[in-house]
Amino acid sequence: PAFDQMEYHPHQFVYMVEKGGETVTDWESLKGQTIYATGKGSTPEYALNFLLEQYGLEEGDVTVEWKSEPSEVVAQMAAQDHVIAMLPQPFVTVAQGKFPDLKIALSLTESWDALDNGSQFITAGLIVRTQFAQENPEALAAFLEEYAASTQFINENVAEGAQLVGEFGIVEAAVAEKAIPYCNIVCIS
Repeated sequence: PAFDQMEYHPHQFVYMVEKGGETVTDWESLKGQTIYATGKGSTPEYALNFLLEQYGLEEGDVTVEWKSEPSEVVAQMAAQDHVIAMLPQPFVTVAQGKFPDLKIALSLTESWDALDNGSQFITAGLIVRTQFAQENPEALAAFLEEYAASTQFINENVAEGAQLVGEFGIVEAAVAEKAIPYCNIVCIS
């Protein structure tokens, strides 16, 4: 079906992180490494495979150990001295709170942008059916206006926004306050 209205909400919130070393300096440095990650069968897996290929790595050059939840990846970090992982925010911030030597090695968004191929690394979007948009134009316009205002609010009022994130039980406010600046929350209509 055709979609008259789409609202994209891309994030720079997926990162390659490293605990216990500084061996990851670029995509090529991942050759021969094991990466712990979540998101098999969804955007993170497809993005990782695409970026590995674009940066010259072939199947078998990297081993990916898929976990069902980011908390399992963080648990793996506790069990090993050296770990490379692909994690989204706010779990990067959570893990940094537990492991002070955890470093952000690569941003998937920045790596994607560097390819300069005319596309964006988008991990979430809001799609409205044409019929709904045509039958509810005022409601849709109001929603999009509030959505844009919400995006602006969280970026301009990080501490206050983090308190709301905590109140709604998404993550603790202190974690949200550290993570929000790394989430690249934007509203593109």
